[in-house]
Amino acid sequence: MKLTQRSNDYMVAGHINKVQYVALMMMIAKAVGLQPGKFVHVVDNLHIYDRHVDAAKTILMRFLSLEKEIADGTIKDLTARLVFNPKSDNFYDFTIDDFEMIDYDPMCRLPKFEVAI
Repeated sequence: MKLTQRSNDYMVAGHINKVQYVALMMMIAKAVGLQPGKFVHVVDNLHIYDRHVDAAKTILMRFLSLEKEIADGTIKDLTARLVFNPKSDNFYDFTIDDFEMIDYDPMCRLPKFEVAI
């Protein structure tokens, strides 16, 4: 599945968008009897607002620190998996309870992001 998105406020919604569309891909694949393939996300205008720059730097520093700890073997890889195990093949019967996030370990509370409305 390929998602081409016109614009993305990455710090606020970037990862949420990816998880939502991967879940949708898994649901469609199950409903039509196929295995989900690869998910490709292309964004034409990926941006971080100026009011989010400090928070983005904080998150980047946390990530770089974790990468070093993973490379050193101090901690395990932090790759989470989304598992979809529905009780039905009918798309309209799927619920949030059919999904499980495996090996998800949030690092710590993220900085607060103001969202424009």
